[in-house]
Amino acid sequence: MRKGSTSIKWDDSRERWKLTVSKMASPTGERIRTFHSTKQAAQNEKRRIEDEQRKHGISGTLLAPDLAAEAAQAAELLKPYGVSLLAAAKRIVAEEKQKAKSCTFAELFDAYQCREGKQERREATVSNWRNTFNQYEPLFGNKRISEIKPAAIRKHMRNFTLSASGNHYRHLRSWFNYGVKQKWMSENPMSSIDAPEYQQSETRTLTNKQCRDLLNAAAKDWLEMLPYAALGLFAGIRPTEIRRMQWDDINMADRIITITSDTSKTRRRQPVKINDTLYEWLNLCAKDSGAIDDMPAKTWQRKWYACRESVGLYKSEAGKAGNKELWPHDAMRHTFASNHLAAFRNIAELQIEMRHTGNAQVLHDHYLNVITKKDALAFWKIVPSGAKTPKMIERVS
Repeated sequence: MRKGSTSIKWDDSRERWKLTVSKMASPTGERIRTFHSTKQAAQNEKRRIEDEQRKHGISGTLLAPDLAAEAAQAAELLKPYGVSLLAAAKRIVAEEKQKAKSCTFAELFDAYQCREGKQERREATVSNWRNTFNQYEPLFGNKRISEIKPAAIRKHMRNFTLSASGNHYRHLRSWFNYGVKQKWMSENPMSSIDAPEYQQSETRTLTNKQCRDLLNAAAKDWLEMLPYAALGLFAGIRPTEIRRMQWDDINMADRIITITSDTSKTRRRQPVKINDTLYEWLNLCAKDSGAIDDMPAKTWQRKWYACRESVGLYKSEAGKAGNKELWPHDAMRHTFASNHLAAFRNIAELQIEMRHTGNAQVLHDHYLNVITKKDALAFWKIVPSGAKTPKMIERVS
């Protein structure tokens, strides 16, 4: 079809009259194709479009010479991309409208905190958000979120460790998703950024001797630390959860622990069995009521470190005892899981005991064959002096 032309033809497939208007003849700068039940209706639409095009043409002749020259130059720049001047103008107008509705990065963070605050997020969670915001506020604080580009975020994330950038990625993705839902931005810039990939490190645990020494030291000199060590080593309860627990959550008679929704990391109420080994250690320190951790955080931390260091288990910070590997990351939970899987070979049971909601394959990959069955059986026999050998070990020995 010639440039600047229109045509009306019968379309057999649709059994309707087809009106086709070329780009040059279109008032929008885009090709138009419409279908009509009668030829007269198609002709009426054709006349309407021609009238509109003439109006645009008249307007065009009234353009100032410098503006007309700019329009011609803009059209030439857009030509290789197949985009009309009008289409480009509409796109820019849409972007400017989005920008006007947008908010700054700092305002987005405040709004997100306000919304999430209604869900009573834990102090540690809010603190982590604040740490991430502080790392990006100098760069994006007063910038409108609709103008923040993936390349700028990606470049800034390279300044941090893999672990830190992983946290930043999750936080930023959630904040920008909230911005999209509020229509403050059209898309999430994190969608164009790959999540940092973690290289799985070797699972490191405490040895049986280290566990025995730690428990005995706690029982002798730091009794308030004994439930923390015992629940971590023989129930695999997360350290932060233990410190939020109450003695009322531990039913020694029925041998069951209730991880309440207020205590649980996942905010779900979950039961944990008190196995024979754990029962013997809790018997030395159990109380009728009160908090398991009833002291200020700094006091608790000082005593826990002192208890560990008394048996050579120093903090995992560089320079302490000249060795930063003496207390592995998440040592007690990893020790529990590795010994449970090695002794009982039941991945489904371990998943329940650890309250792990993800893929069981993760537990398999992390904990299978980390410890030998012989050492695992010995681990579950670590009980206070004078206590009987746990029956659960007799069943698998």
